[in-house]
Amino acid sequence: MTPEDEFDAFYLGSYGRLVAELHGVVGRADAEDAVQEAFARASVRWERIREYDHAEAWVRRVAFNLAISSLRSARRKLAAYGRIGPPPPAPAPSEEAVARAALERELGEALPTEVRHA
Repeated sequence: MTPEDEFDAFYLGSYGRLVAELHGVVGRADAEDAVQEAFARASVRWERIREYDHAEAWVRRVAFNLAISSLRSARRKLAAYGRIGPPPPAPAPSEEAVARAALERELGEALPTEVRHA
């Protein structure tokens, strides 16, 4: 069996289990992302990792670290948004802008269909 075939078998045998384990920690989509990234990193190092007694444990640890890092990043972003506060309200349109929009709408409706789409 070639190293590529070994990795494919390892991936197929472990992927679902690892996603299920992380699903409870970060949710389905983030679990899939973390496990896929962990397998991508494992594939680059497969010559070394395939010799480990528990290669799946290596992928699990990397995926878990990635998932936790993602959670921490999201928490920092939420805290930053909380410090910044909501954006200021948009200024009200000027009377001139409102009148211009109403005039453009009326003119557009008054034109024949063929002219409107030209």
